[in-house]
Amino acid sequence: MQTLIMLLLYLAICITIYFFIQKNSSFFSFCKPTPCDERQLIARGKSYKYAFFVLLGYLTLCMLTQSGIIKAFASAYVLFVIGICIGFFAFASASILQDAYVTPKTDPKNMAVSLASISAVNIVVGLFLSDVIVLKNGTLEYISMNLLMGITFLLLFLLFVVKQFILLHSEEE
Repeated sequence: MQTLIMLLLYLAICITIYFFIQKNSSFFSFCKPTPCDERQLIARGKSYKYAFFVLLGYLTLCMLTQSGIIKAFASAYVLFVIGICIGFFAFASASILQDAYVTPKTDPKNMAVSLASISAVNIVVGLFLSDVIVLKNGTLEYISMNLLMGITFLLLFLLFVVKQFILLHSEEE
């Protein structure tokens, strides 16, 4: 019953955010596709390549754990969720570090607010789900996908803020 209430609350929050975005589309201008310059397109292509090879390496590790060569540290579901987070983080962090995540028309403050809010909503929902982390016989059997995505977006938010801070201080000099 508690899980059903949390899912309905999560659905209500998502619908509210959707209508807020539709009503205040100028605030969320980064959601609309904006033209990138050639350097950013090349950097995003490199970021996709990095994410692909990171994910291949992670899948190789997962295959070794499933075959028994390496002791499995998590169930298949947890490995799947961690793989999604690792692949997304590899792409987004490489794009942020190469200045290809934000186009010249995008306001960095809006991007930072959106990363922080996505992180906060996912962490709150992940913490309020029952049985957030379940360990059985030394392996992770279940972990909230929302919690892992919240942590991923929190790391991206911190990386983005640090990168913007470095860019701001380099422009002052």
